[in-house]
Amino acid sequence: MPPLSFRLRSLSLRRTLLRHSPELLGPVAVLAPESFRGGCSFGTGLRRFSRDGGQLLCRITAHRQVKSTLSLQTIAPDGQVTQRSWIRIPNVDIWLSLRQNAPMTPYFFGYGSLVNRNTHAYPDGRPAQLQGWRRHWVRTERLGQVFLSVRPHATTTIDGLIAAVPGADWQALDARETGYNRIGSGTAVVHDIIPAPEMAHYSIPPESHRKQGDDTILLSYVDVVVQGFLREYGLDGVGRFFDTTEGWETPILNDRASPRYPRHQILTPQETALVDQHLDRVKAHIV
Repeated sequence: MPPLSFRLRSLSLRRTLLRHSPELLGPVAVLAPESFRGGCSFGTGLRRFSRDGGQLLCRITAHRQVKSTLSLQTIAPDGQVTQRSWIRIPNVDIWLSLRQNAPMTPYFFGYGSLVNRNTHAYPDGRPAQLQGWRRHWVRTERLGQVFLSVRPHATTTIDGLIAAVPGADWQALDARETGYNRIGSGTAVVHDIIPAPEMAHYSIPPESHRKQGDDTILLSYVDVVVQGFLREYGLDGVGRFFDTTEGWETPILNDRASPRYPRHQILTPQETALVDQHLDRVKAHIV
């Protein structure tokens, strides 16, 4: 059976394990053999997290009069097994914190069109924030459009959406974000996933920026982004998006009648009016 990784919550069991293997200081994997006659039950009112890399409380019980041999392995932060030990534990009745013993699914942080869930099908999307970065509109070597990117900015925190990248298959997302570099976010993303998975976000490298040119921001692109922020963060979130984005002096092409943005969406009249209201507030130039 697949191994399960446990974080010990029992001091008595922990001491027992440490006597046998002092290196068992962190999470350990417990491989229950076929002969194990115990069970796992979940208490009521316990918070459950996402399946991939999530954790929940579990009570492991071995029936009396049964001595079960469990295989214990320490698990490094990268998911690799670093040590192994075997121990016979009779009459185990311990509360443990259970999580999958498998490489955790990575997540991306989106701060523009990826906030709009209608533009992608990545699972487990949830609001999150990125600390130390700020959005800006960037002219790039790709002619004909200006793209939304981020740059380091120590005092700014921006809203966004995180979502899982199943199997760490970044190929499709990298292709969507052609012209961007994928950057490891480290601990800059504030989210509610425990334990924290690997995170990454995208940024257009400075060497691809163009300071001059006739390129414009597509209004259909802005519409998609604002619709996403409205759904995730409400009216206040839309205001924060405009306030934490630089480059609104760049001309915006009104292409609503014939959208050029490949992932354009249909907006309600109220959503359209909201976009126009904020563009007027930041004194954007519509062409």
